[in-house]
Amino acid sequence: MASAPIAELHERKELVERILDAVKHDPVSFITGWFFDVPIESISRYDMLDFLSWCLFEGRSQEHLTEAEVWQVYSFLAEIEYAISVHLYGLLEPSPSIPSINLDFECAKVTRGCRPDGITTIECDDTLDTSLSDSSLNNIVDDFPFQSKALHIITGDGNRPQPRKEFHFHMDDHHITTTFFTSLYETTKSMYGSMLENERLQDLRNFLQVKAQQLQSAEEMAVETAHYMYENLTNMTDERMRLLRSFIEGKKQKIYESVVANQLMAESTYYSLIEKDSGIDKFVSTFIHATTTQLSEAWRYVRGMKNRIQTEDFLANRTRELRKLLQNYRMLLSGMRSMSTNTVPAKHMAELCRKITKTNESLWEAESIARDAFIKASGFAMNLLPNVTRKDPLPYAKYSFDSIFDVSTYPLGFHLLYLTVTEGCLRIILNQKGFQRCRIGQISYYYHPGRPLNNLRQSKSDENVPVVFIHGIGIGLIYYLTLIDQLLNLGRPVILPEIPYVTAFRAWLSPSCVLPPLVVSSTLTAMLYECGFFKAAFVGHSYGTTWVSYMCKFAPKNVASAVFLDPICFCLYLPFLTKKFVYQRADPGSMSCFVRTDVNVCWTIQRAFPWNCIALFCEQIPVRAAVFLSEKDEIVPTLDVQRYLSSKGAIIKTFPEIEQDHFLSANVSVTVFQGVGHGDWVGVAAMDKAVTDAIFALNKLQ
Repeated sequence: MASAPIAELHERKELVERILDAVKHDPVSFITGWFFDVPIESISRYDMLDFLSWCLFEGRSQEHLTEAEVWQVYSFLAEIEYAISVHLYGLLEPSPSIPSINLDFECAKVTRGCRPDGITTIECDDTLDTSLSDSSLNNIVDDFPFQSKALHIITGDGNRPQPRKEFHFHMDDHHITTTFFTSLYETTKSMYGSMLENERLQDLRNFLQVKAQQLQSAEEMAVETAHYMYENLTNMTDERMRLLRSFIEGKKQKIYESVVANQLMAESTYYSLIEKDSGIDKFVSTFIHATTTQLSEAWRYVRGMKNRIQTEDFLANRTRELRKLLQNYRMLLSGMRSMSTNTVPAKHMAELCRKITKTNESLWEAESIARDAFIKASGFAMNLLPNVTRKDPLPYAKYSFDSIFDVSTYPLGFHLLYLTVTEGCLRIILNQKGFQRCRIGQISYYYHPGRPLNNLRQSKSDENVPVVFIHGIGIGLIYYLTLIDQLLNLGRPVILPEIPYVTAFRAWLSPSCVLPPLVVSSTLTAMLYECGFFKAAFVGHSYGTTWVSYMCKFAPKNVASAVFLDPICFCLYLPFLTKKFVYQRADPGSMSCFVRTDVNVCWTIQRAFPWNCIALFCEQIPVRAAVFLSEKDEIVPTLDVQRYLSSKGAIIKTFPEIEQDHFLSANVSVTVFQGVGHGDWVGVAAMDKAVTDAIFALNKLQ
């Protein structure tokens, strides 16, 4: 995810629209699949927002989104909820129209209000229109974290049908504002302080204090008298002892009567000021019996936390400062995002994101201090108050953040032996076949001139379009020698790029060798120009289809045709490939295990796999294309790819029931190799020939 370029708002909108259109038959399985098949009811709004931020915003967390991006991620959540509502409950019959709400993003400043005609509007620079239901809008308004900005919305007549029942992901404790306890604690302290400063309550407190001192004096005098009499007890007669007992009983009765009188007087005075059983009476009684002493202790506890709290106003002031600082950071982030990605150094953006994270952590720390102090001061309310203990979101297939596991190392001798057998033999064999080894940038490639065209290579040869074959993850080009022979039989020039970071056992490579999408397209284009061509028939297998996808998106004018073999670029938004390749272990001892545990392969898939750039939709294929699928593929979701391509008009046939006209029957033709797994068809002569037949059919006019 780290190598993915930052997408624009309209690009994300198009991506989400295409995904929701492709999964409309079962959006529930689409979501739950990423969350490791937990029930949809177990997924909260916070979990979904975290998931959407990760997958659609280049692996960023929610706190690192600009205000416009926050608006967009909430609109995406509302669209997903609508799709799930329709899937689970169906549509109302007849389907009435509901107001559509167009959310526009990248607003310099938005305000909420209504026009006299009842229509509200939002004015923004970059527009993203999304139809939302009223309840979905309310959720966005309630959850929107930037309270300093208000919401101003356009409502009007829309034509989207309304579901029978609306589905919404459940709320959780993460949506409680980080100032819940700080605000509550400051309010309680302020109210308690104002009560103590009240003149009538102050007189009552002074009266009770005087009476308490008088009672204490009476008790002390009684104790002293008893002590004096005890010392002279041996000299007392029975008469004097009787008189002493009478004296003590009298003093005891007077003290008791004094206490009762004082208590009655205090209660009478108290209830003359405050109505009995009223709200303030209960409030004061609660504080007298439960919180008076504990509140003072709580404030001493707060003042002592890490020696950072200097005054009783620390929490309120600290929270206010942090929120202001966070707002400034977000404004700076929005400014950086509005600039060109080449203008702002990556380390500056990363440093700003770290500051935003640190500020959010400080807000949670202040909230935790206030929570602990409040619970300590009013333990009776502990079970009634919400639990805002910060917790991690529900786990999902977040491969770019999960630890890279299943990495194996091998002895140096094994690497040398492997390179001798594969790389050495490959160079000898391809050299004998007439290939020349060349290099451009970081990529080496083999070039075969094919059938000469008047012994002259022209800079633009539409009559002799070359074939560019891009291999997948594995042991390199040597695995495809039988297919390469079939390509040479076409008589066309053949170009074979090598992708070193998905070729196993090259431990000397660093993670920086993985090429970003734009660099891939520019490298392949330069490769064509260097060989004297402008267009080419691009053929990719497995990971190689990612490079073909880049060419279709970023250099479509250089693509004459496209052939996808066991493609991973289709339906990449589904969790199938991620869970199968990243989270499911390969069979120990198999070649697949050796390849998938290679450190560079693992890094490429888990740290440098920009899925939103790789994912290809039929609308993005600029030329005629042929797709070959393996029936028993364990990595590519063959049935889902068939379903998607068929919904877009592709013609699907199984091998060998195909002819060359099949590849021209539609813009995208699909051929299914029955009974084979991922890449197992390579080396089967008839299946290799079917691939070359597709290339010939798609390019016979060129």
